[in-house]
Amino acid sequence: MSGTYTAEMRPGATEHYNKPDYRVCAAVVDTPQGAYYIKMTGPAKTVASAQADYEKFLSSLKFN
Repeated sequence: MSGTYTAEMRPGATEHYNKPDYRVCAAVVDTPQGAYYIKMTGPAKTVASAQADYEKFLSSLKFN
């Protein structure tokens, strides 16, 4: 997902990040022990350049 990244600077803060042209990739990996949430967030160009490695990492996960 691409867009403007907005989030609290810290929990409960009134200040927020406001970073345009950001991107997030997110995955939920279900395991017998529960779900794991794996996110990659950053500037759109940086995330795009790491997309293939992110997908390779996700496909390499194995749970015994």
